Amino acid sequence: IEKKDGQGQGAATVTDEEITIDGKKYACKVFTWEQVQNGDAMKSKGWICPEVPGGMVKSEVSSPKLAKPIEMTLLGFEKK
Repeated sequence: IEKKDGQGQGAATVTDEEITIDGKKYACKVFTWEQVQNGDAMKSKGWICPEVPGGMVKSEVSSPKLAKPIEMTLLGFEKK
């Protein structure tokens, strides 16, 4: 997405990373990008694994306006 008028998202970088949550290992693609929204810079990172329903294993968002980064991590899931 092209940045216009202080808005938009830069290109994402993609790397591979294995993370362990609650003793289980997940082979993830990690997407990292920066964006500007309402003139505020934000950095985002998402860990995606195809064996997890919905794909999202972990995400982080940080901004100078946040007291601390917002983090979400998979707690678990059941295969049916």
